[in-house]
Amino acid sequence: MKTDVPKESKGVYDIVHVRNVVFVLSDQGIEDILSKVFGLIKPGGYTQWGEVDIHYLRIDKINEECSTSALEEIVRITRSADPRLVPHWDPELPRLFESIGLVDIKKETREGPGYMDYMLHECVLMAHDIIVRNTNNKEVGQRLHGILL
Repeated sequence: MKTDVPKESKGVYDIVHVRNVVFVLSDQGIEDILSKVFGLIKPGGYTQWGEVDIHYLRIDKINEECSTSALEEIVRITRSADPRLVPHWDPELPRLFESIGLVDIKKETREGPGYMDYMLHECVLMAHDIIVRNTNNKEVGQRLHGILL
């Protein structure tokens, strides 16, 4: 996505599916990346783009007596770790699509089914562990490590 598209790949695809790149792409240069992605599509083709909406993050309790303070602290620490972890471009995708000339844009927001909540929670905790192991910010890594233990 960050390199030039090979000439033989430009405008040859009927459908391009993009998913889960929100934490990889920064706010800077997103329009250039969108132009490259959409340059792959034939005229009249389609794109399906699915992302996590980090701005919609919430913590649900199964019991009012349960404490959420550790999860809330994990979120606070993580958001301070790297600007890519709180992207601002993803809620703006429809506007960004229009800015590069796309038409007939349909936005659909879905909430995952309740039975997936636990699994998604476990996946997110693994993401925080990856931050602990890979961050260049030792303070963030130590604070997250202390909570996750």
